[in-house]
Amino acid sequence: MSLSIVECSVCSQPMPKSRVHYGGVSCYSCRAFFRRNTQKQERMVCKEAGQCTVTHKDRKVCTDCRYQKCIRYGIGIGFGFGISIGIGGIGIGIGIDR
Repeated sequence: MSLSIVECSVCSQPMPKSRVHYGGVSCYSCRAFFRRNTQKQERMVCKEAGQCTVTHKDRKVCTDCRYQKCIRYGIGIGFGFGISIGIGGIGIGIGIDR
């Protein structure tokens, strides 16, 4: 029996087994990051025009790119986090999908 190592879809941190959080494969750190940043009213803006590399070694460098990568890999969509489109653009907030 071989052990297969999976990686977090956001930061590529090796994990001993696959963990699905809010609809996407992520480590506990990225799960907590997504939950905390979804609750914030203000969003950070990337200083590198959204071109930052997000890995487990530098995942704290750019919160905007990390958050966008969470959304890109399906974290939060349809799992109690609703998408809203308003004057300020697209936002994601905690809510109950019905």
